[in-house]
Amino acid sequence: MRMNLDFELESCKFPIESRRVALSFFKSALERDDINLFEKIFSKSESIMNDYVFSLFIPIKRIDEETIFLKNPRMNICFSTDDVSLGISFYNAFNGSLNKPLKKNDLGYKLKKISMLQEESIINPIIKVKFKTPLLVREYLGNEKMEVYLGPHDEGFERRLEEIVAAQIKILKPELSLNTSIKIKADCVKKVVIKHYGQTIDGYTGTYYLEANPAVLNYLYNSGIGSRRSQGFGMFDPI
Repeated sequence: MRMNLDFELESCKFPIESRRVALSFFKSALERDDINLFEKIFSKSESIMNDYVFSLFIPIKRIDEETIFLKNPRMNICFSTDDVSLGISFYNAFNGSLNKPLKKNDLGYKLKKISMLQEESIINPIIKVKFKTPLLVREYLGNEKMEVYLGPHDEGFERRLEEIVAAQIKILKPELSLNTSIKIKADCVKKVVIKHYGQTIDGYTGTYYLEANPAVLNYLYNSGIGSRRSQGFGMFDPI
């Protein structure tokens, strides 16, 4: 289930940690419309794996250390999930926020339009994809006390991505857990440096080839791949 959200902003100044604006909107919409789902997804008492992914687009003019300056005051979020029930809950929450003035720190904004998107159906076991948001592959070191982010040319990148996918499917889509093997090959990739929750993270956008069971590829297309998907990473389109 995919939907497009179009926003009007009060300013052409946008925070450098851009994904936090989208997450703030999700929290505000769910807290108003579905407090039980809000507490399940955003509870600080326990960490859960979420079954959705999103991308955020803003028309960037220039960037300085703490601010993104926009060409015009617009924001677009593409939200996707493989879980139809979850998607309906989010849709209802988003719909309840239409045209309501909202704020994230100094940034005021309004959701102006929601559009449902046609999903593609993947039937081939090998596909070329373009990432709408950076792919993150997080590896823990030293008993999970330290984390690093692997790039497509780093040793262990494919192994770690396969582990992440297997864990994701085991928890969120167990009916596919007998066949979680996946291969990834970089085609034309670009390293991007992201500021996110006080961290500076290396991620990679561009095009890749993915090889897996088509059912697994369809699931990953809908719910994202890699680390920190529900924070705005790992969303792709087949091309």
